[in-house]
Amino acid sequence: MDELIHIEVLGRHGEVAHRHAVRTLPVRIRRAYDNDLILEDPYAAPHHAVVERTPAGELELVDAGSRNGLFRACVKHRLARERVDPAARFRAGRTEFRIRSGAHPVAEERIDCPAGALRTPLAGALAVLVVVAVLLFDAWSGMDERTELAKVAVAPVFIMLALFIWTGAWGLASRLLAGEHRFAAHLVTASLALIGIFAADRLDYVAHAFSAPEATSLAAIAAVGALLAWGLWRHLALALRKPGRGAAVAAVAVATTCLGVFALFTDFLRAERAVHLTYLKAIKPPVVCLVQGGEPAQFFGNAAELKSELALLTRK
Repeated sequence: MDELIHIEVLGRHGEVAHRHAVRTLPVRIRRAYDNDLILEDPYAAPHHAVVERTPAGELELVDAGSRNGLFRACVKHRLARERVDPAARFRAGRTEFRIRSGAHPVAEERIDCPAGALRTPLAGALAVLVVVAVLLFDAWSGMDERTELAKVAVAPVFIMLALFIWTGAWGLASRLLAGEHRFAAHLVTASLALIGIFAADRLDYVAHAFSAPEATSLAAIAAVGALLAWGLWRHLALALRKPGRGAAVAAVAVATTCLGVFALFTDFLRAERAVHLTYLKAIKPPVVCLVQGGEPAQFFGNAAELKSELALLTRK
């Protein structure tokens, strides 16, 4: 009796869809019903390939004369006869498979850890409540006149709707790519990123406190970029089986592109509004100011000097 051999039919993500154990050779891999391993693939021939043992004792995969051919995965060179490598993935029709002996080593068992606290439905509900509170506070702090509560809630309602659509899209991607929707984890990730972005937008309080608007603006942009990249990376890590370094690179690239587009759009608006008087709607209390600005007398003195210089220039 020959040794035990497993032929593993692989899914589209490289996972094992099912295993077929055999002890006698040759093994016929085909679509017809008289084969040892039947492939449910219309692109596989009724008699496609055969696994047999060479006189030297090695396993060999042989093309049985199929039209579509036998290939290594991701390689265009057609195979007529190939020695079986346990790490190699072969393709018959559009079905990928690999061949391994019963003595092939497997990895140690994974430690079964419970889901993190941030992946539970309770964490998702709490994150939504915090986001609602932050949105309402942001809308209220930006008001410069009395208005109805319904008008205050318009913007938060649309933002929450966008949050749930965003989370649902990532949940669907996780379901398709990783086999689990992980909606609560995506909701917590999106909520934390959104809260952080709103907090970075409130760095104007720091600018007011230390009279450093330019430095604070740059810090806010950097913080928003970092939060956006972190959020995208977390979404990708949840949606993919093996995210790897490519997910982090993609998240940083997308975040940088979004910030660049936003910066260009902001610069365009600034140029359009250059002729209009701008002002801050959110009035900040004097107690927030930690570094005092210039004295009023100095301000008006500088204004008088500029007026004199302008008058001299107009005379010329």
